[in-house]
Amino acid sequence: MKKVVIFIICVIVIFIIFAIFQNIPKNYLYEYKIDKFNVAEKYDKDNDIYTFAIENKDNKFIYSIEAKYLTDRGLITGIKFSNNCIDVTLEKLDNFSICQNKEGYYTKYYDVNDNPKKVETYENIDIYNLNNHSYLIWNYNYFIGLNNDIKTKIDLFTSDFIKLNVATKYQDKLLVADYNEDYIFKKFYVIDPVNMKKDTIKIDVPIYLNSYFMGEYDDYLYLFDMQAKQEYKIDIDNGLVYRNNPEVLVNGKMEKSSVIKLTNEPKLFTYKKDFTFVLKENNLYYQMPSEKVLITNMKVDKIIYQDNKEVYFLVGDTLYYAHLDKGIKKLLAYSEWQFNNSNIYIF
Repeated sequence: MKKVVIFIICVIVIFIIFAIFQNIPKNYLYEYKIDKFNVAEKYDKDNDIYTFAIENKDNKFIYSIEAKYLTDRGLITGIKFSNNCIDVTLEKLDNFSICQNKEGYYTKYYDVNDNPKKVETYENIDIYNLNNHSYLIWNYNYFIGLNNDIKTKIDLFTSDFIKLNVATKYQDKLLVADYNEDYIFKKFYVIDPVNMKKDTIKIDVPIYLNSYFMGEYDDYLYLFDMQAKQEYKIDIDNGLVYRNNPEVLVNGKMEKSSVIKLTNEPKLFTYKKDFTFVLKENNLYYQMPSEKVLITNMKVDKIIYQDNKEVYFLVGDTLYYAHLDKGIKKLLAYSEWQFNNSNIYIF
């Protein structure tokens, strides 16, 4: 009886060890065939990236996906080819589509023009689709707030300001320095984009308005005061401001800098991103580790906001939304954006 118990325990231990080993992320290359296409499926465990090379005798497509490790192999279950495009179905990962011509890759929505009817106009902004998001749009001395439930003006300052340099999104709120002061501010306005209400946070160290936000890192907001030649890290929740030696976040790692560098040109934090939307010569691309995909045939002026596979961008005076796998939507049009589009925030 004792030998049987020992045997069962050993089997269980071996099974547990095998299961743990199977689930440990590992690099691999797995080749198989789906619907007359040869597939080379590769996983990079250091960056959590799947790359699929899909080809037949006439075409080759390469596409990458950021995802946690799966023990399965052969994740593609179906491939449909039509008009230089493939629609790919996967097991346990998001499906994707990609098209190709002699100039490179592009989305299947590349030349689709979304022309919806205008829903309404508020404060000279034509609203076509709010896409279930909230918008805060600067209008010289107040914000125009828009979401599905509220259209309102949020008054802040008595004087006009073309651009707010000391303003940034923080968590799910908008943070704006008190520009009612002449040179030095001692509080931030905090705007909630859901209920469109404003509040204030006092800070314990006065800061010159001639400053700029560098970025966020490790629960602190970093700001450089160009007048005082001082970098600060700010605990917003408690209104505490700490002096900090000059440093900048570069691709996710803090690096030493200098007051001269931070004064001569704004240095904004950069975060390591293997997948991001980029603008090159007014062409909007989705950049992957292996390739880039052209999003639209429109000439894009500015990227306003991006998150994962979503991007919001301006073409002239019109704001558009694009999802890599779902297409393009026309959202808002505002003639003022041809001249001033510095402070547009999307939540």
